Amino acid sequence: MGAYHYFRLDNFEADRFVTSNLVAPRTMFFIRLILALYSVAVLVVMFVANEERFFNYMTCWSFFGLTIYLCLATYLSGRYSFGIHRYTPEANPLATASVATQAAYWFLYETFATYHLLVPVVYWSVLYSSFADQPIIQILASIGPHATDFGILVIEVLFNRQQMQLSHWCIPIIVLAFYLGLAYLVWGVQQIFIYPFLNFNKLHGWVALIITGIALGTLIIFTVMYFVHRVRDYLLRRRRAIVVIREKTDGQYIDAEPATMLPYHPHNSAPHPCATRIV
Repeated sequence: MGAYHYFRLDNFEADRFVTSNLVAPRTMFFIRLILALYSVAVLVVMFVANEERFFNYMTCWSFFGLTIYLCLATYLSGRYSFGIHRYTPEANPLATASVATQAAYWFLYETFATYHLLVPVVYWSVLYSSFADQPIIQILASIGPHATDFGILVIEVLFNRQQMQLSHWCIPIIVLAFYLGLAYLVWGVQQIFIYPFLNFNKLHGWVALIITGIALGTLIIFTVMYFVHRVRDYLLRRRRAIVVIREKTDGQYIDAEPATMLPYHPHNSAPHPCATRIV
């Protein structure tokens, strides 16, 4: 129970992942579907370009995580937006999922939100020059994700309604620790440093400072993204939330479309007696 309260898992709101204060749920589904298909295509190119070295690179791992998140988000939006129970809690798999599943999905989102700002910054500021003399497919596999993952991040953060918790700061740090363990495992087996700044034979004690700096940078970016979400919610506080009115009779939902736009009010728990609560 200590971890449950520390991570504020009681604050998990499943509807925030599938609704938006800017677009209707179905529009959000199609936006996510396009992003998911694009990310899958880029991931295939990265896999072909890197082959057995695919899982060596942080970029590949982070884009793999981005693709997994987008595919899951698309699935959730699709389940929520289509079918006999659409726009209701019954249509949202996260609403009835276990606490562990909800936490895992929340942590996946926050890792995506953190690393797809961190990875482009590190790549374009430190690593880009080391890939300049590679074959064209390697260059495309390196530039492709780094040129677009930030844009994907902006779109997803702008349209969803999910929030971040400061108490989750340790999650991206744990992910970073696992990756560093993998990087030095590769060195132990193949005697190859994946990235030049991990080469302690040349940089000696500076490597520890560099890793500490990356960890601090990760925490800073996590905090920045936390406030980005807060500012987004503040700026959209007067937007009308997309709420679909569906009447429930004898346990069955009856469509009352088209969708009704209800005024957003953060303290209004029942905007309509038959409405799905989204605000």
